[in-house]
Amino acid sequence: MNFNLLSYEVFSTHPLTLFGILLLVWLYKKLCKPFPYLPKIPTGLITIALLLYILNHLVRPLENAPLELFIEVAALVALCLGTIRIVVYLVINYFLEQRRKVKVPTITTDLVLGILWFFTVMVILRQRLNFDLTSLVTTSAVLTAVIGFAMQDTLGNFFAGLAIQAEQPYQIGDWVQIEQHTGEVMGISWRSTRVLTTKRESIDIPNSIISKSAVFNYSKPTPEYIATLELGLAYDAPPNKVRTILLDVLSIHPQILQQRRQEVRVRAFSDFSVTYQIRFWINNYALENKIKSDILNHAWYHLRRAGIRIPFPVREIIQTQTAPHVTPISRVEELLDSIDLFDALGDDGRKILAKRVRTELFGSQEEIVQQNDPGNSLYVIVHGSCRIFVTPSGSTEQRPVAELQAGDFFGEMSLLTGAVRTATVIAEEDTECIVVSKDDVKDLLLAKPEIAQELSKVLAQRQAELDSLQTQKKHVATENAAVQLLNKIWDFIKS
Repeated sequence: MNFNLLSYEVFSTHPLTLFGILLLVWLYKKLCKPFPYLPKIPTGLITIALLLYILNHLVRPLENAPLELFIEVAALVALCLGTIRIVVYLVINYFLEQRRKVKVPTITTDLVLGILWFFTVMVILRQRLNFDLTSLVTTSAVLTAVIGFAMQDTLGNFFAGLAIQAEQPYQIGDWVQIEQHTGEVMGISWRSTRVLTTKRESIDIPNSIISKSAVFNYSKPTPEYIATLELGLAYDAPPNKVRTILLDVLSIHPQILQQRRQEVRVRAFSDFSVTYQIRFWINNYALENKIKSDILNHAWYHLRRAGIRIPFPVREIIQTQTAPHVTPISRVEELLDSIDLFDALGDDGRKILAKRVRTELFGSQEEIVQQNDPGNSLYVIVHGSCRIFVTPSGSTEQRPVAELQAGDFFGEMSLLTGAVRTATVIAEEDTECIVVSKDDVKDLLLAKPEIAQELSKVLAQRQAELDSLQTQKKHVATENAAVQLLNKIWDFIKS
């Protein structure tokens, strides 16, 4: 590039024109603030260049050639550096980062700018001042050695940053662990790498330290990776049963990659428990701690319902065995007496049934039953609340249809006929339920067949009421419907 010609063209411009250009530069800077996607102009360098050009016109009457040449070269350097900055911004910041969404580290931008600026200044000095670059190189070699000894740490960080850019062990947006620091890479400069931890703490780690440390990258080669969690359970729990329960817990979490194979391994026989290692696939390291918390939360409820204990340390003396929470028999009898479905059993039959049933505890937002699943039990809410959802045929969207409170029940058709669940029931809060199963009522019905006949009439009436709610038309239970239900009851009970 001919900088002599460029200098002549600019310096032949009238000062008022240069001043107008200066005003336009500052006006553009003010107007583009609300629009971050517009190209930015290095107003500092451009302003210095234009002011120097204006100053050059003012000193011309003095006929001081060395002063004019010095001002001219300084202005030309500032103008060229500003122009290079605009070009680099358009290519890297605007085209690559904003348009192509490619993250470019700060150190790369600074390195490109430094190289272009250096060679531009050298060429200007050569063309305008006939500067001898050979002597500069000789002098700079001695100066570089002196500066190198004085700035060992700074230069170490710089060259380590260049090595990081060449090898790319991580990029902006990756989740990494460097020594004891774990977080998301927010920026890579010539001196350090900035990491934002899960506690939202910003840490600048010197590049020289990173180059000597092991770097764990949780985002490469893909963001999918195996997270692990350990849990100690009682020795009397069969490992296969524990494995089934914990895999069920993993299968219902929406942020675990279900297409991958999850594992539950026996890790060790510890002093007071069997240690199980839960291995599951996720694709977002930022959510790992939350997912682990969810798994432990759901596992507690599943294990409690299955009667599996999370043991105390052996150093703690336990004089009595801790029994699972049991609803008082009087409360069970009270709830069964309030259900018209069991009126046919009589007082004696309900008392017998109250001694056979069990209680189960469900966590908030946990599915108690799922639509279209097979079932053979009825649930009575002791405390808590539930919401009923129905998924219409041909749709995947669950629609809420009703809410249940303490004393309400559901699942009577599954209990007596083995019908699949017609809706999904989800606990709105921690909810305890009485569970009445087929085995609990089987011998009562076989001993007194007339009970089954009464139950069939109650079921037919409840089915008619449900149909009326769904169709908004009145339905009446017919004798034929009761007979059909009675046949289904006997087929199921005797199976």
